[in-house]
Amino acid sequence: MVGRVLSDMQISDFAERGYIVASRVVPGDIVDKAAQRIDDIAAAGPPGQDKRGAHFYFRETKDEPALIAPLTSSPAFSLGEELAGRSTLEVPWQVQVALNIAPYSHCPGRPHIDAANAEPAEGPVRGTFTMLAGILMTDQLSENCGNLWVYYGSEQTRRALYFRISTINHASHRDEFLQDTWLDYAPIRTRSATA
Repeated sequence: MVGRVLSDMQISDFAERGYIVASRVVPGDIVDKAAQRIDDIAAAGPPGQDKRGAHFYFRETKDEPALIAPLTSSPAFSLGEELAGRSTLEVPWQVQVALNIAPYSHCPGRPHIDAANAEPAEGPVRGTFTMLAGILMTDQLSENCGNLWVYYGSEQTRRALYFRISTINHASHRDEFLQDTWLDYAPIRTRSATA
């Protein structure tokens, strides 16, 4: 599904900061179906009664049409391709359902690198990917809503879907990718070269 494009400002922001926020990309009916599927998954394997903070479910996307739809049945995937190049991304094989169960007052204070071995090391590099696409399933319109960067406690459980997306040839250059931020992003490299 095409129809939405990133602005020059968003692409520049991505090149500068490494992330963008694109609002209202996924239609409400698709969000509703995904939310119902998250409810079903949580009901079938609920977190412990005393669980607070992060709780995850990992599912194969081939078995979860309602959970992959926010990425592939909306403009979200094509927005990712605007950054990496048309027809360069693979549909991810897995989706992470991420809950932040309220109240949760812990403040981690630092981000993490999401890969099996984050630094170049002897032996094969595995677990890297081109981009992380997060689709927020709950609003985060004020502080203390379990916001991704505010980390303080919430009044509701924050719900999000995360997709680790790779370019078609990403596996052939995992080591190089860890050394070159924009290796899988031809449009960004081209843009930077002409700026």
